[in-house]
Amino acid sequence: MRKMRLEGEAGEFISEFGKLLRSALAFRDLIAIDEKHIKMVLLALLFTIGDYLVDSERELGGGYADILLQENPSSPGTSNYEWIIELKYLKAKTLKNYDQIATAAKIQAETYRTAYVEKYNNGKIVKTLVLIVSGKGKIQIAG
Repeated sequence: MRKMRLEGEAGEFISEFGKLLRSALAFRDLIAIDEKHIKMVLLALLFTIGDYLVDSERELGGGYADILLQENPSSPGTSNYEWIIELKYLKAKTLKNYDQIATAAKIQAETYRTAYVEKYNNGKIVKTLVLIVSGKGKIQIAG
């Protein structure tokens, strides 16, 4: 999270999140899993770390951003970057639509980012992160 806050780099965090999913989920868990289950794991992780103020389903740009990470107001000046995270979970039957889903998710995230910057311009760089999770913790970053 430090690299996300200070350098705008999410790679290590995503790698660790993938490891967490792979170790925590059994194949039987995948039978009825969907995006909201993955999102709850991600939210729990983000709240536990506590580096950001975490906002779920913030209304922005005519839609709802899955996750918004804002500088924690109890620690001003500790973040150079804030994040809009758009999350998708693809089951095996929807993997064939990956490109279409990834493109739509990138457009969504950018719409939310633009609306957030226009409404709350606080001098932070706001980045988007589109996470596409499939199977037992396989994570791809669209973009």
